[in-house]
Amino acid sequence: MMNHMYIRHAVGSKLLLDSKAHIASYEIESEGTSSWKFIIHITDEQAAEQVLQHKDEINLFVVESSNPQHKTWYYSSKGTVRYDKANALLIVVANAKLDYSV
Repeated sequence: MMNHMYIRHAVGSKLLLDSKAHIASYEIESEGTSSWKFIIHITDEQAAEQVLQHKDEINLFVVESSNPQHKTWYYSSKGTVRYDKANALLIVVANAKLDYSV
């Protein structure tokens, strides 16, 4: 089972994208020790556009399916987000992360 991933607007915490609700699969590629690239496969163009619209103010969260009390918070100070409409891919690069328990 895939871990649950969602993206919230940093100001007001509005939910922009939810891997379960929007039926989006994703991979995370580690790019060294301080960068993580999220490759999100999403056909909901409106959700992808919302993330793109708020690219400078997003937080990504991953909740482990095997341990729902553990969360990882990813964020970017650079707003590195792009949407490849033709391939239904939303790419988000985070340059910081924090693991914590809820």
